[in-house]
Amino acid sequence: MQQAIVKRLQQESWFVGTSNYDLARRLALTPMGTQAHEWFQAHQQISPDLATSQRAALAAWLNEYPDQLGIALTDCITMDAFLRDFGIEFASRYQGLRHDSGDPVAWGEKAIAHYEKLGIDPLTKNAGLFR
Repeated sequence: MQQAIVKRLQQESWFVGTSNYDLARRLALTPMGTQAHEWFQAHQQISPDLATSQRAALAAWLNEYPDQLGIALTDCITMDAFLRDFGIEFASRYQGLRHDSGDPVAWGEKAIAHYEKLGIDPLTKNAGLFR
């Protein structure tokens, strides 16, 4: 069923990819995705230091998926905590950010300001709003 829906959506100009990696592979689509909250929560438990767990999770994700699924989850702790850890080494490699809690306008303004502070054109990055 999902494959039939995705095939139909492929006909729309605004459809750019799917987070279903298997469907992306089978239908020659761009795989697009993000980490689950559990990814960061697991790293909070397995990292030697809680303060560096978010950076460890971001780095481990890039090691596993270096050229795909590059949308970073921003709200497992808070957006402000995320941005403190999301330096140039991550911001330049991740394709964009995912919002799924809080005020989307305030979130977007923070994301744009952060990219600009790092010298990255925000228009080169993706932003996903999920509810």
